[in-house]
Amino acid sequence: MSSQQPPEVPRNLLALKSMVFGMAGLLVLAALILIGVGISRMGRSGFDAASIPLGPGCQLGAVTAAGDRLVIPVAGNDACRRIIIADLETGAIIGEFAFPPAE
Repeated sequence: MSSQQPPEVPRNLLALKSMVFGMAGLLVLAALILIGVGISRMGRSGFDAASIPLGPGCQLGAVTAAGDRLVIPVAGNDACRRIIIADLETGAIIGEFAFPPAE
């Protein structure tokens, strides 16, 4: 039996294989980063309970969400009539529209 030499691999093929393994490694690293970011965001529960004081005789109207804002109408007597705008991410009151009685 004659001993055969294994075929020689051209340099271009070795460079191609190295690039393929490098790109596969980058894909695995990117996937791990995305999974880590996803897990870290899952633990967020928003903001603590926000409190909006209402005076006597005041009632909440139909509360609606518009984008990242919460629109809270307050109805009741003339002193109560207003619209409160709150941020849905932080729970902070952004602004308020008051409707005083016409004199």
